Amino acid sequence: MKKYSLEIKLNAIQDYLKGMESFEDTAKRHNVTTTKLKKWVAKYRFRSLGFSPFSFLPYK
Repeated sequence: MKKYSLEIKLNAIQDYLKGMESFEDTAKRHNVTTTKLKKWVAKYRFRSLGFSPFSFLPYK
């Protein structure tokens, strides 16, 4: 399983949320799968409801 840095995740999420590209196009540009990008965006949106949107690190 490939690990992605927080910077890569946030760049991909922010690019998608700009609304200029589809999940597929954004994922391809960032060299990640569409499924992975969709999970990151869902997690970002969930955490922005009251949790830190930058918390991609595992809970302790």
